[in-house]
Amino acid sequence: MRSYQAFVDEADDLDFAVEQLAKQIETFDLSENTGGIMYCGSEVDSSALCKKLWDRFHLPFIGTTCLGQFTSRGYAEASICLNLFTGEDICFSGGLSGDLTSENMLDELKEAYKVLKKGMKLPEVTIILYIPWFPGVIYDDILDALSEVSDGVPIFGGICSDEWGFDNCHAMCSMGSFTNRAAMLLVGGNFKPKFMTIHSINWSSKNSVTVTKASGTTVYEIDDMPAYDYLTERGLVFPHENVFSDCLASPMIFKYKDISGVECMIVRNLFTINKEEGSVTFAGRVLEGSKMNMALTSRITIKKTIEDAFDKLNAKMQEDSDYKHTGVLVSSCTGRYCLMVVEKNAECASLQGAVDKGYIVAGGYLNGEFCPVKDEATGKYITLLNNETFTLMGF
Repeated sequence: MRSYQAFVDEADDLDFAVEQLAKQIETFDLSENTGGIMYCGSEVDSSALCKKLWDRFHLPFIGTTCLGQFTSRGYAEASICLNLFTGEDICFSGGLSGDLTSENMLDELKEAYKVLKKGMKLPEVTIILYIPWFPGVIYDDILDALSEVSDGVPIFGGICSDEWGFDNCHAMCSMGSFTNRAAMLLVGGNFKPKFMTIHSINWSSKNSVTVTKASGTTVYEIDDMPAYDYLTERGLVFPHENVFSDCLASPMIFKYKDISGVECMIVRNLFTINKEEGSVTFAGRVLEGSKMNMALTSRITIKKTIEDAFDKLNAKMQEDSDYKHTGVLVSSCTGRYCLMVVEKNAECASLQGAVDKGYIVAGGYLNGEFCPVKDEATGKYITLLNNETFTLMGF
């Protein structure tokens, strides 16, 4: 597979931006089997951009708005980064779901997968998925539903982001850009992705405790004690109900066994607290019976844990001696962005080794990261939603 990147850092004039992209795309060696992923800032008129790109190139792509973009040229904001993948032994099928609500989301996404699967000439190997922000939605249930209907195909991507308004998070494809529809790209054929998840924790509590009462994203009791009381007694301060931005440096680690008995570990950010009820909610599902550890992270820890991220990923990619990898996709957390704001380029700079080797680098800061982990015993993938996490897919 061949991978290419077209990039413009000024998107105020879309006609000019498309012309600049065109000059780059004209130099690409594209086959009939081509798919793409676009990342852009939420300030960009993405609806108009999608139409102009389709009218000009007729290239199928999906994409997402994001708080900041990872590109082969470094960290960028309010830019347009269009990445195209092509080859004779690979195939793509991409598009949008129907209009999503909290009630129909699982069924709509499963149906979207089935429709796209019909367009695949070869069996799918990976699903790339971007979903807008929906308050109260349990995104873990979405990943479980898609994993079930696809028979365990690994999913990479995340939850679309914007400039912290949470109302301008767009998923997009050649058909347009929407805040209430998901974008999905199936990739099949000779495609050998390698995945990596980096949590960047510098301290965690020595003893695990048990989530004794929970439902969805809400935890009511920890070790049979009201969750709010448990956390405040251990030093966490909650100045108001919406505590996401206050607790970015103090996420929680949860460990549990999935339905097949595989032990999973996820990181969760606190989202809201309810003093009267004694409960707390997280930016993702927490299962009753999970083991929990309090944790800390920091800008210094993030920098240290990503220094050799590409080297580790590259070592995995080199295991495939009969396959040439050509790119790295990134989903990193907007919470990490906040902690790294004085060094916003640090995470992107950690992937300079990939650029030096000729790989494209593309991705964004998202409101939740989807990345598979491999169960070494069975060889099957389990796709997890994480917060406060740096995830990579080498392909």
